[in-house]
Amino acid sequence: MSRFLAGSAAAISALAAVGCGSTTTTVERTVVTVVKTAPAPAPAAPAQQTAPAQQTAPAPAPATSAITLPNVVGQRLDVAELHLHARHIRYREVGGGAFGIIVKSNWTVCEQEPAPGTTDPGRVSLIVDREC
Repeated sequence: MSRFLAGSAAAISALAAVGCGSTTTTVERTVVTVVKTAPAPAPAAPAQQTAPAQQTAPAPAPATSAITLPNVVGQRLDVAELHLHARHIRYREVGGGAFGIIVKSNWTVCEQEPAPGTTDPGRVSLIVDREC
């Protein structure tokens, strides 16, 4: 339980009047008691009738889509990589000379292994050169 004093404004004005030479003071005080109660319980849900159990076949597993390797032979290396990334295909570059491949747009895919059209290719090798 908590108590709250109401009428504090009346008490302040009464105290202020005392300081002004008044001989009679009236102080009003109201006490309010707040009682917190628990909420009423929710009504019980009506009983539902259940249907007799039926045996059903399990749902078929979703078909996984096979990844088909696109043909990237003849494309710039950076463009070929974009096509493979879009299909979530892992690849590696083979070639690049003594200094390796620095600017991918300067290299062309001359061959790819496995061949284009292969499904679920795993890891693809892109054989690159400056000119094919």
